[in-house]
Amino acid sequence: MSSIRTGTLALTAVLVVVTALLASGCGGDAGKARGYVEQGNELIAAVEKQGEELGALMDSAFSDLYKEISSGSKPDVVSFASAAADMESLADDMITRARKAKAAFERVDTLEDVPGYVKYADLKIRIIDSNIKGLEELKAFLKEAGEKLAASDFDLMAFQSFVTQYGESVKTLGEEGGKLQEQAEALWKSEKL
Repeated sequence: MSSIRTGTLALTAVLVVVTALLASGCGGDAGKARGYVEQGNELIAAVEKQGEELGALMDSAFSDLYKEISSGSKPDVVSFASAAADMESLADDMITRARKAKAAFERVDTLEDVPGYVKYADLKIRIIDSNIKGLEELKAFLKEAGEKLAASDFDLMAFQSFVTQYGESVKTLGEEGGKLQEQAEALWKSEKL
């Protein structure tokens, strides 16, 4: 009877230790990592939705601009400046949200024993950095486009070349971001995060 009692006490002691370790966070980092990743992904989803809105604003502004230019009219600088201000404001908001998402993903790097989540978060951080760079370039592009349109010696050919060059830069950034996103999605599936 004494050996059963001793065995029961030993088992109880082991269960208490295991429970204490679990409660203190040992094994809890995976849950924290998943929470941070979900928070970051939710913010990125909001940024992507705003990106669709930004794309529509850009299409409209440049479509109107090229209609004016094609008809032989002088570009409506005031209308373009108004549209550019809206786009810049939206880009600023997207940058703010993207930085919050980046902060959530950076928290994953502080956790232990979650290598899959760390790799995923690092990929997402690189994607966010690329997107922020693209949004900053957009803001600079809009400013310079407005200046070129307002110039008294507006040069249509130079402007078209400027827009084309910007478009190629954006395409390159988009391709790089797309490859990183594919890697992140593949990692998510393979690691069963």
